[in-house]
Amino acid sequence: MFHVVGFTGHRCLSDPAAVERVLQQVPGELRAQTDVEWLGLSSVAEGAHMIFARTARQLGIGWEAVLPLPPAEFRADFSPEAWRQVEELLGEAEHVRVIGDRSHRDDAYLDCGMETANHCDLLLTFWNGEPSRGRGGTAEIVTYARNLGRPLVIIDATTLKDRHENFVRLQTGDRYLAFFNQLPPAPPAAPARPEATPDRALMLKFHRKVDHAATRSAPHFNRLQSLTVGLFVLASTQPPPRTPSGLTCRGASSLACSSRWASRS
Repeated sequence: MFHVVGFTGHRCLSDPAAVERVLQQVPGELRAQTDVEWLGLSSVAEGAHMIFARTARQLGIGWEAVLPLPPAEFRADFSPEAWRQVEELLGEAEHVRVIGDRSHRDDAYLDCGMETANHCDLLLTFWNGEPSRGRGGTAEIVTYARNLGRPLVIIDATTLKDRHENFVRLQTGDRYLAFFNQLPPAPPAAPARPEATPDRALMLKFHRKVDHAATRSAPHFNRLQSLTVGLFVLASTQPPPRTPSGLTCRGASSLACSSRWASRS
């Protein structure tokens, strides 16, 4: 079972190495507390976002990128060296999605952060607790996630201590996924590509299992559908019931007809 951990954080970091060490601990803690697998979701702005994306890949966690602007415009916010690192990370992403093409860059960054909060089960933040310095800053995204009722893990940018908010809202169970997880495994297939990550290989195995079960069940559903249609045709071709007085009762008027016959008798 997969859940999505979104991320938002500051660009300017006093100790990037310390931030990376803290972020490396969080996925293990989430796995131990929730007993589910996690998929990362974030932008790749300089600073904490890039560290989160890089850490997720190092830990073998699937990661999806959300970009505020098309790459040709987004790259203007980076130095040539930093953009090369971004391109390397985007090449390792499970999926890359561009939010839109807003005329104001700050609006685009705000939309990107809000989209991350909209599509995550939990939001991980690296935040100093202060108001945003500009539109689309970390504080605005944290406020938006709180209004949504999202569970939060907030890492204090000063002390590097983390605290949890609203964890009672974290839903780690899904009856539909539980049903799919209980399906028998599919017959052996070709091995996953050597470059596939463990998470991706697990996802492909899950997809094969569900597809195999659907293929096996299709003939049974077809027979059930044919039987249902046959019964409907048979019922529609039967003559309508007749009352002893010779009246014919059809459709919704049958009850009224029967009532009239009963009153006569």
